[in-house]
Amino acid sequence: MQTILVFTSGTMSLPRKIAGIQRFARQRNWNVQQIAAPATSAKVRRLIDFWRPAGCIVEASGGLKLGPKPFGGVPVVFLDQDPAIVAGDAPLVRHDPAAIATLAAKELMPIARHYAFIDWFTPVYWAADKRAVFREILDLHGHPCHIFTPHPSDQTRPLAFQKRLRQWVARLPAPCGIFAVNDSLGAAVIAAAAACGRAIPDDISVVGVDDDEAVCENTHPTMSSILPDFEGTGYRTAELLSKLIDNSHPPLGQSNLCRPCAWCAANPRVFSPKRMPRWPRPSSTSVSMSLRAFARAMSQSFSPVRDGWPRYVSAE
Repeated sequence: MQTILVFTSGTMSLPRKIAGIQRFARQRNWNVQQIAAPATSAKVRRLIDFWRPAGCIVEASGGLKLGPKPFGGVPVVFLDQDPAIVAGDAPLVRHDPAAIATLAAKELMPIARHYAFIDWFTPVYWAADKRAVFREILDLHGHPCHIFTPHPSDQTRPLAFQKRLRQWVARLPAPCGIFAVNDSLGAAVIAAAAACGRAIPDDISVVGVDDDEAVCENTHPTMSSILPDFEGTGYRTAELLSKLIDNSHPPLGQSNLCRPCAWCAANPRVFSPKRMPRWPRPSSTSVSMSLRAFARAMSQSFSPVRDGWPRYVSAE
């Protein structure tokens, strides 16, 4: 049985990514060994000496800054790593920021006349990519984009962060559609809007990313979110690693972009009831399901081959 080392960075999406990796691993009879961050170059070399793995996966969405060099000749595939760190030396699988930002824009533009983006606390590639595409789409349609950029210190000073955010939300023109770079910041916007008397959805509409149930279903009102295909990217990453191990090398220096698998519409109080997910109509037995539950069930029930509806699309 071959051993595969998976270096992880512990973000909320990790369990779903691991589920995709394990799904492929069962087909290959792999033993998957997870290694929690932090993982230094010296630690990587020691772990490789200890396990003698057939290959490695680096899941880096939490900021794990590992490049190809420490792995020597061991096949390695990077998942959601900063492309600047990989620098074209190894296969990279990551979510498609253009697809995510485009979906957010298409959902917000029919229900708002003004638009805004809330950025991450520190400069990171996945936030910069979404911001750039979202602004480009708005510029194409002749719309400016209001940007809120938190201070790096705001991560450890939540009261100061919320105060500045409230001031920003209070100044936004209405109706304003806000694209938050992830769900936690989207929830912060909803809290700020409530604190400064802005009505949702009349004044403010919010779209997050990640479909973190613990966040989205506990805001008031509940928040809409775009669900990247975390499990699909995990599976895709393991699939590429298998090709490397079998000496069927994928093109090096090429990003395999995985598009979102679902739009998770929340309670209609956030968006008008007309803002339904783009799904086939549910059967009569499914009508009572919540929109979020329906979107989740649909994303899990379609097979890429059997139903002709891919859960991810890789950039060729």
